[in-house]
Amino acid sequence: NYLIKNYITYKFTKKEIWAFVGQEKIFKKLSEESSRVKGKFELRHFKNKLDFKKINKLKISGFCSDSFYKMSDEELQNFMDSKYNSTSTMSIQRWCEIFLECLPPKLVSKTYVLRGNFRINQKIYPRLKKLADFLVSIILLTLTSPIILFCALMIYLEDKGSIFYSQQRIGLNGKSFTIYKLRSMREDAEKEGPKWASHKDERITSIGEFIRKTRLDELPQLISVIKGEMSLIGPRPERPELDVDLANQIPFYNIRYNLKPGLSGWAQVNYPYGASIRDASMKLSYDIFYLLNFSFFLDMLIAIKTFKLVLFAKGSIPKK
Repeated sequence: NYLIKNYITYKFTKKEIWAFVGQEKIFKKLSEESSRVKGKFELRHFKNKLDFKKINKLKISGFCSDSFYKMSDEELQNFMDSKYNSTSTMSIQRWCEIFLECLPPKLVSKTYVLRGNFRINQKIYPRLKKLADFLVSIILLTLTSPIILFCALMIYLEDKGSIFYSQQRIGLNGKSFTIYKLRSMREDAEKEGPKWASHKDERITSIGEFIRKTRLDELPQLISVIKGEMSLIGPRPERPELDVDLANQIPFYNIRYNLKPGLSGWAQVNYPYGASIRDASMKLSYDIFYLLNFSFFLDMLIAIKTFKLVLFAKGSIPKK
């Protein structure tokens, strides 16, 4: 249903009008998030009390709210007597999953997390995914080894420095591990300490700019997948130095460590390279969506999107 609705239905239907019933501050947050998917729908705001004389004149496709449970018996009866008695109604969280394809952390409650049907808990697919990760990584590493050797030679010839770059990252259940990448920055890039990459970062070398755009610098991480520390698809692992700050500032940040980190993921294919607290929060919204909708079909969709990003060298540069 998800695949059909988002990638076929919207191409042939008119823009939908959805009514949000609830607090203005939440509506503003939704509007901000919705600006990234222009053209799919229009979101209108109604305060907690619906004016049915007004809305009966509109062509509304459905209602979403954070406060349906606050409706009085009289309001509920008025709703059922209106022409919208069979119209779609859903929670704000479910609406975000369907239309924004993410779930902003600020809209996640403890109750929602506890009741969440995290599909990572299913028994069969995670085991098949683990086996597929191992086999596919061995094949990819074998096929791309000439490319890795060529890039390694170019890196060495440019500044005679080290070819590989190792870094500590946080993985499954908060356990740290070491990743290896082809070096794309100067060797003294972090002499003043860890910091976010930036648009047109002067620390990036000439060959480094190319291998970052094409994601070739990521290939050595296939070793981490073979070792079982990472998956081909999952949330991007973060550095411990930045991770502590992110966990303190972003609600439910550590929920992303309920499954293995990945080389690519739903956040990576839907949002540009992250280089700020806000970017990290946006990426977490996609990671939460992935946790809730973990499946073979979603992984296949991510794989296709990843191939397109690599082919057209997109999404690897931080926004201005």
